[in-house]
Amino acid sequence: MGDGKLDRLLIGNEEYASRHSDLSYLAEGQDPKYIVVICSDSRCDPETIFNQKPGVIFSVRTAGGLLGEKGLATVQFGIESFNNLESIFIMGHTRCGAVTAAQTKLRDITSGRKPKALINPLGKIVDEICANISINDQNLNDLDHAIMDNAIMQCKILFENSDTRRVIERKKISVSYGIYDIATLRVRNLSEFHFQKVESKKPEKEKSKS
Repeated sequence: MGDGKLDRLLIGNEEYASRHSDLSYLAEGQDPKYIVVICSDSRCDPETIFNQKPGVIFSVRTAGGLLGEKGLATVQFGIESFNNLESIFIMGHTRCGAVTAAQTKLRDITSGRKPKALINPLGKIVDEICANISINDQNLNDLDHAIMDNAIMQCKILFENSDTRRVIERKKISVSYGIYDIATLRVRNLSEFHFQKVESKKPEKEKSKS
């Protein structure tokens, strides 16, 4: 492009291509071991965080790390297509702007203030995160706790879809969640998610009158 705004990226691409000719085998296809669902934040690149080469991690990235319909479909593509897939990792991160916006909105609502209006569909993303966060003092005041709540909800979304759950269970794919600390560069609070299906109680039959 004539304006030079992409020069830095294009120069970087030339350097990358010259250094990594050993990755040409990836042109034959992909079969990653991990799916990582994470925010689009520029500070949270999964391959960099986990020191992995291309082809190892299949990334699903959206603002706030939300799955949503398209994100869930992307995970479904991965679990159906990759034979060597071992694990799905839902990873929140510290200082998340999307969760911060949701936390601020919840604080405004609970204190009687009018929340800041956001353009759509950004506003819808914030509303979805608001729905994922339990309204309690800890979530309203502790950002990391709210971020973990949001990550746990993404795990639940995976398992609440019966088709997704069936493939995960059949292939014995583990599902975990945690938080990446931007300040320390380390992943913490790593936990494996165990789905508990809530059975709906059937109404008791009304006894017939004699």
